[in-house]
Amino acid sequence: MFDKDISLTGKHGDYMRRLVAEFDDKKNKFFRYAYDVYKCAAVIGFLYGRKAEKSTSGEKDYTIFLSQINNIYDDLMFNYRLIMLLDEKHESNFDERLAKAFSYYGDDEKNKSDRELFERYTLGGIEVLYEKLIGNASKQEDYLLNLMNFIQDFNQRYNSEVNGENLIELCRRMSE
Repeated sequence: MFDKDISLTGKHGDYMRRLVAEFDDKKNKFFRYAYDVYKCAAVIGFLYGRKAEKSTSGEKDYTIFLSQINNIYDDLMFNYRLIMLLDEKHESNFDERLAKAFSYYGDDEKNKSDRELFERYTLGGIEVLYEKLIGNASKQEDYLLNLMNFIQDFNQRYNSEVNGENLIELCRRMSE
């Protein structure tokens, strides 16, 4: 895993192409490189509960080369392990989740379903990013509005319960 070029086929290739494309005449874009999208896509897919299967319907494939993957290898491994630890639906037993995150990684037989799960979350995350950021935008204002809405949605979903008092209480509990 993460030791060869990654080819995104079908609509996921199309989505990736759009996520790294300039969206206005000032050369603004959401992501500079496809590997930046790929680096965060699995976590976005997991947080939004979105998994997707490989698609073959689309214009062109999109390839992220191994030399680029090597630049984000540590981040990908962190994300993979994080998802293996947190996904209680995939594996309810905590000790087994630990093993999936840290022990089974090199064992192709034991981690095949885990690698597939990570890939499905990644593809789902690419879909979420595309839908939230690109959607049906056609002009610069639409793209910026999509970005603002995505940030607000993300903040409401995952940061609404975090405030100064909650953070202080959490720190107190952790120090006990």
